[in-house]
Amino acid sequence: MRYQLALLATFAIPSFACAQTLPPMPTSLESTERLTLPKAARTTAMSSLKGFAAIERGKCKTPVSVQNKLSTVSVPMFVLVSGTGNVSKIVPLNTDCPGLDTVAATEQLRMMKGNTPVPADGQPHWYWTTLDFSVEFQG
Repeated sequence: MRYQLALLATFAIPSFACAQTLPPMPTSLESTERLTLPKAARTTAMSSLKGFAAIERGKCKTPVSVQNKLSTVSVPMFVLVSGTGNVSKIVPLNTDCPGLDTVAATEQLRMMKGNTPVPADGQPHWYWTTLDFSVEFQG
């Protein structure tokens, strides 16, 4: 799967330990390790509703998959994790919807709070992950 980087916004988390040199942001998902959280985490129903509301408010052209009344939008993103396991940056990719980017980054940060892997070499690393928002529509 290949994504062209259409970077509208990055969400930086303030860090007080800036002594480490940060690696450059990756250019493809294939060259980046997938993020695996130590404890399973899922998006909440409320965050899914917020994600779809952001799409509607912004009249975004974000691709939505519909199957059996279940609408799903996937947000791929890069996540920069510091050498101590803190989230330094979250970069949603290709949503073409700033509101959805904000909801996705906020939800990803919530799921990673106290649940972030510490890189084995103690150096900052970029990872990739995908966040899925799903809403079932009645009618």
